[in-house]
Amino acid sequence: MELHILIDSSTKRTSKTDKYGESTAAWAAWWRDELKKEKPIRCGIHYLRREGPNKIFYEGIIRALEQCLDLCWDDNIFIWGDCMAVIDQLNGKRNIDWMRSKNNQVKALIKKYEQKNNTVSFEYLNEEKILYKKIDQLAKRSRKFILDILK
Repeated sequence: MELHILIDSSTKRTSKTDKYGESTAAWAAWWRDELKKEKPIRCGIHYLRREGPNKIFYEGIIRALEQCLDLCWDDNIFIWGDCMAVIDQLNGKRNIDWMRSKNNQVKALIKKYEQKNNTVSFEYLNEEKILYKKIDQLAKRSRKFILDILK
């Protein structure tokens, strides 16, 4: 079977010159034949008070892989997102530099999947796709919701 995980991150910058700020990553997972159904089989949100878009995207991948590991045996896992820098790093197309620890966390999780005969791949998904727009909205709205509730 195929498990599809869509991930998006959202960062509210503290200023125009600072790329860091309140950040959330949202993810949702569907089996391939259920992609057009309304409800995912699993989803989650991760919040960090002051972070950048790449690190929070990595955090979303890590949380999604952790939460879906028990679902998969001999499956193909496709992780879709719009953070080209992170996707390229995970696919070995871009230098990792200071994200090495997050990259290593993802690689360690991938090894756990591979021990169960799964394959994991990372693909770019344009924000214009209807389903991905919903994940994008989940990331943006959840940050505001968390902050409103916890004032």
